[in-house]
Amino acid sequence: MNIFLQEQKLNFSKIMRLFSFLIFSLFLHGCLTGPDDRRSNPNDPKSPEFIAEFTQPSALANTENRNLRIFWQNKSSYTEGFIIEKKLDNKFVSIDTLGFVSAFTDSSNEYSLELTYRVTSFLRNEKGKIRNKYSQKTDSIDYGNIRNVAAFADSDTLKIQWFRNTRFDDLTVIDVQEQGASSWSEFIQIEYPQDEFIRVATNLSVSKNYNFRIRLYLRDHKNNLVKYHESITSYTF
Repeated sequence: MNIFLQEQKLNFSKIMRLFSFLIFSLFLHGCLTGPDDRRSNPNDPKSPEFIAEFTQPSALANTENRNLRIFWQNKSSYTEGFIIEKKLDNKFVSIDTLGFVSAFTDSSNEYSLELTYRVTSFLRNEKGKIRNKYSQKTDSIDYGNIRNVAAFADSDTLKIQWFRNTRFDDLTVIDVQEQGASSWSEFIQIEYPQDEFIRVATNLSVSKNYNFRIRLYLRDHKNNLVKYHESITSYTF
C-alpha cells in the first residue's frame, strides 16, 4: 500500500513539474514575442514599419556658381542618415551618404534636363545595418532664368539688356523677328555668361516693330547644348 502511495505521489510530482514547465514556457514565449508585437506599431522607431519622414526635396540652382542645392525638412528626430542618388539619364546612382542633415550640394558640374535626385532616409539596427528606408524624389530642376529683358536703340546701335539669376548659361542665343512674321532669324550667339548685348549697325529697318528672343543653353553631362529657358521682348525703331 505504501509503495502504491509513493508511486502516486511520484507521478503527481512529475505531472506538477511538467505543468510548471509548460506555464514557464508560455510565460517565456510571451516575454520574447511581446516586444515584437509592440514594435509592429509604425510609431515605434524600433518597428520595421516605422518611417523617418521628410518633405519632398527641392533642387535650387545657385546664382553664384554652377552648384545645385538639394534641401528638405525632416519630420522625425529618429532619422540616422540619408542616401543621395542622382539620375542623369535612366538610372539612379548613389553619390553620397550623409548623417542627420537637411541639405546637400551637388558641385559635380554634371547636369541634364532629365536630372532627378532621390533622397532616402534610414535608420540602423543593432549591427549597424541600414533599415527602414523612406525615399522621395525631386521634381524637374530649375536652372534659373533671365527677366526684365529690354531693347534700346540709339542711331544705328542696338542694346539689349536683361537681369540673369542663373550661372548655367553656357550659350546665349539672340533671335530677331519682325512683328507679324512667322519665323525667327538668329541674330547672335554669345558663348559666355552675359547680362547685355550691344551691336553697332544693326541693319534693322527704322519704324518697324521687332521681337527679340533670348535662349539660354546648358552644356549637359554629354557635352550637348540643351535649351532650358527663353524670354522675349519687343522694340520699335
